Amino acid sequence: MALVASTGAVELRWRSNNPTGTSGTSYIVRRRLSPTEEFAFVGVTGERRFVDNTFIAGPDSVQYTVQGQRADSAGPLSEILAVRFGRTGPGRTLSIESAETGGARLAA
Repeated sequence: MALVASTGAVELRWRSNNPTGTSGTSYIVRRRLSPTEEFAFVGVTGERRFVDNTFIAGPDSVQYTVQGQRADSAGPLSEILAVRFGRTGPGRTLSIESAETGGARLAA
């Protein structure tokens, strides 16, 4: 997860456990700006990375999920990745949290 400094876009990267020898997996990316909203489709990619160029700076946080799909079979939704923006010192910080990582902080 990173902010693209030149554009303000959010770049997501993830790992997946595709069975050996498989190909043709697409990843569906969904986003919500508030925990009370439904997740909305943002895009689809054939790579384990996605740049969200549609994110507009302003909200204090954003949440994403990713779901793998191959042919007519969809995998489970990923854990929710929560990104919180704020200031805690001389520069802007990006706080990334998920149930899996427990939280990480990156300077942006």
